[in-house]
Amino acid sequence: MEFFPLIHSLATAFYLFLAGYILLKNPKVLLNRVGSAYVFTFAVWSFSMIFLHNLHTTKETARSFLNFGTVGGILSSSFFLWFMLVF
Repeated sequence: MEFFPLIHSLATAFYLFLAGYILLKNPKVLLNRVGSAYVFTFAVWSFSMIFLHNLHTTKETARSFLNFGTVGGILSSSFFLWFMLVF
């Protein structure tokens, strides 16, 4: 079994749980919504890393998941700035 895809799978599950937990605590507060979206960007990035670190992934699949994960990586800085401004 490969080690890095397993770690990224656990991280994705943790980020999704954390984003849901933050959002369910008090969904009407803007800080919770923005914080949950910020954590969700890490879940997107970590989900794409599952396929990038898998040795059996084809080149085309890896390229498409790299593009998918880049969205999470780029949006994380925007959501972090928004989170800090709301905080």
